Parts: sequence; structure tokens; C-alpha cells
Amino acid sequence: MWKSAAAGFCAAVLAFGCAVSLAADWYVTPHLYLKQSYDTNILVTEKDKLDDFITNLRPEVEAVYRTERFRTSWNSYAELLKYIQESDLDTVIHDHRASVAYAINPRLNVRAQGFFRKDKTLETELLEEGLRANRQGRRRFGGDAGVSYAWSPVLSTSLSAGRSYIRYSGDPDDKSNMWTDSLDLVSRYILTPKASAGLTLGYDRSRYDNLEGPVSSLVDRSIQNMLVLPTFQYRFREDLHGEVGLGYRKTWFEQKQDVKPPFDEIAPDSREKDTFDGFLALFMLQKDWRRGLLRLNLSRDQYSTLEGESVERNRFVLSGRYRVTARLTGAGSLDYVRTKGDRQGADADYLSVRPNFTFQVMPNMGLTGFLNYLLYDSDTTDTDRWIAGLTLTFSWDRLWSGS
Repeated sequence: MWKSAAAGFCAAVLAFGCAVSLAADWYVTPHLYLKQSYDTNILVTEKDKLDDFITNLRPEVEAVYRTERFRTSWNSYAELLKYIQESDLDTVIHDHRASVAYAINPRLNVRAQGFFRKDKTLETELLEEGLRANRQGRRRFGGDAGVSYAWSPVLSTSLSAGRSYIRYSGDPDDKSNMWTDSLDLVSRYILTPKASAGLTLGYDRSRYDNLEGPVSSLVDRSIQNMLVLPTFQYRFREDLHGEVGLGYRKTWFEQKQDVKPPFDEIAPDSREKDTFDGFLALFMLQKDWRRGLLRLNLSRDQYSTLEGESVERNRFVLSGRYRVTARLTGAGSLDYVRTKGDRQGADADYLSVRPNFTFQVMPNMGLTGFLNYLLYDSDTTDTDRWIAGLTLTFSWDRLWSGS
């Protein structure tokens, strides 16, 4: 794994270094985030809730190089989470991403990107997927590559393929390492200056390492998913646009249970195969104002979980921001997620409300106050959580640059 991460890092540095030698626009922007928060339920548990004060320190750097035909970028940060009372939960999160794109000619473009991230499952899954998972250290890494071609001024097609990995530390009993391959074909056609249509064909396969138990082992586990999703985009006015899509997905689940001796004398090995299907949907509407915007997102999709289950996920997101003055901006989001397992039929509901205000103290320094409320309800857990705090942000836009 470390060889792969090192190779990706060296490739990104080499690409960036070779590009800079060609003398074009480039810049490096550093950021520094300092956050102090209070969390009423740091483990998102129903009973015996633990509250704590948490300090986050996050230095980050962004580097970009671009010419008329070439672009490469690099973004890295390390975030320290320090718990005042529960010091055994202290951790450091790493996130590193690199991308490169090149226009071979006016019609043909190629691109590639890679990432490496070290984090904890509890916070990341709640934030990204609305799913609760036990706190467990892990590493995620991978990348993808793609090509896009413009057949005409109104018709274009892109093809991308990728692979990602999840590796856990400590060999947890309820999780196993997994990797996912994906392939996507997207076509877009411009109907009028205000309207366009698209079609997405996708395939992904998640495979899991063996999960060992005292009596038996789960082996040959995989989830395959194929989808077709037509979409339609329309701009009603300069300040109002939307998108709608309705499609179909088919999912295949497979696993084998190997019974260990001497229990295999009582129960034989078994293989389980299931097929599921359902409709996919998306709806987006965004209204812009001179001082802000309001955005509504509705969606239904499929997600392969950390535990090796296929779930149907429905999501409602209402978000917006408003610039009160030249220095003061208010923002917020309402995020509701409902998941339902294809095999087990288990439901989980997740609600997150996140209002915040940001004051630009100086051109390179901002202060954000936030209040987050989380409500989680599933077949096994029913709990909530409040988080409040302040974030001090320093950004030095294009601190180093050239052309």
C-alpha cells in the first residue's frame, strides 16, 4: 500500500515539476484551520453518552499548475483531533489528492487522479453516507482515469475507470478489507441553449476479504451493481436552473459460508446468491441571488456498505448561503438520509441540521461559528447529538505564484 501511495506521490510531483518548467500560470495556496467544539455524544451512542471538548488543527496546502491544454493540481492536509477528556480517541487524519488533465486536441481530453486518506469510520460515514459505524481506523486509497471526446459542438462522451481500496487497522471482527472497481460511460447532448440531456451507464463491483468467525467464515463476498440513468438539465433563467433524472439499477449479491471443523459435521457449507433491482432518481433546483443562493437536492441510489451489504439510499438536502454584509455570511444545510438494506430490509434514518455564520476579520482570516444537530434512528440505535463551536481560518491565496 505504501509503495502505491509513494508511487502516486512521485508521479504527481514529477508531473507538477515537468509542467512548471514549461513556464505558465501556477500557484501555491496554504490554509490553516483551528477549530474548538463541544460534542454532547462523541460516539453517537444511545446509552452512556460521552461528551467532550475537541480541538482540531488542520494545515492544508493546494498547488495548481495550468496552461491552455494542461492542468495538474495537488491538495494535502493533516488534521489533528485532540479530545480534552477522552484522550484515547485522539487521532490524526491525512488526506492527499492529485490530478492531471491534458487536451490532446480540441476534441479529445484525457485525465487521471489519485488519492490517499487515513481516517476513522464513525465520523466519515456519518458525514458522507448517513450510516453509523463503530469507530475504527482505516486507510482509503485509489484512483481513476478517463477520456472524453466531443463528437460535435452539441454531443460529447466521456469514459472513466477506477479502483479504490479500504484497509482497516487492528483486524476488526465486524469488518474486512474491501476494494471496488468502477466503470462509467456518460454522454451529453445540447438540445437548445437552455436545455441539455444526458445518459449515464455505470458498473461497479465491490469485493471483500474473508470475514473469519469462531464457527464459520464468509468468503467470496461481492456486490455488483449496474445502472442506467437518463437526465435532463434546463436553465429557466440566468438565476434559476435545475436537473432531473430517472433510471434503473440491478444489483447482484454473492457470498459463501465455510463451516469450520468440527462444526462442519453438523452444518454444511452454503452459498448465497441474491438479485435486487430498483429505480434511481435525482432532482436538483438552484436559485441564485446577488448575495446568495438556495439549492434543493433529492436523490435515490445504491450503496455497498462497509459490512458487505447492499442498501438503497434516499437523500433530501436543502442548503443555502446569504451574504449579509461584505464581511458577514450566513449559511446552512438540512440533510435527511434514509437507507434500507436490500437483503435484511433494515431501515436507518439520519437527520443533520447545520447552520453557521462566517465573519471575514481580515482578507486572509475568517471566523466561523456553527451549531450542528444530528438525529439518528435505526433498528438498533435511536440517539441524537449536538455540536457547537468556532473555527478560525487563515488562507493565503496564491502565496507563491508565477506565470
